[in-house]
Amino acid sequence: MQLILNIHTLDDLIFFRMRNTWVPYPFQNNIVSLPLEDQINCINGLIKATVDNAVATTAPKNFDEWILRVMGKGIADIFMRPYNFKVWAVPTEKMQCSWLGERVATANVSKVVENVLRYSLVHFLFFCFCFLLATLAIITHCTTT
Repeated sequence: MQLILNIHTLDDLIFFRMRNTWVPYPFQNNIVSLPLEDQINCINGLIKATVDNAVATTAPKNFDEWILRVMGKGIADIFMRPYNFKVWAVPTEKMQCSWLGERVATANVSKVVENVLRYSLVHFLFFCFCFLLATLAIITHCTTT
């Protein structure tokens, strides 16, 4: 008797609602979905955090210090602090960071900047395409009536 298994695998595709838009998870690498000012704050904070973390001589004392050192003030204020308070009902300043391990995705400066540059162009091109279609529809409507 031959047993045939139909096994299908699915990749996780997780989005959450924030600032009137859908943002893919992990947030830290997908800030391109945010308004421009938020993107700028996140990137500036991430760059500063990367430099500060490179020269740090002590370990973070709590989860909040870890967030600031790894992701910066922008990502901390916009996402990490509110999200983790919602999940744990404890301010990040009162949480230890020894439990983190692989549980919290870190931010990669290169990936964040690449995503913002690459997908900002995609969003712009999509907008241009929609604008072109709308313009053609208006022209067609005006010329046929």
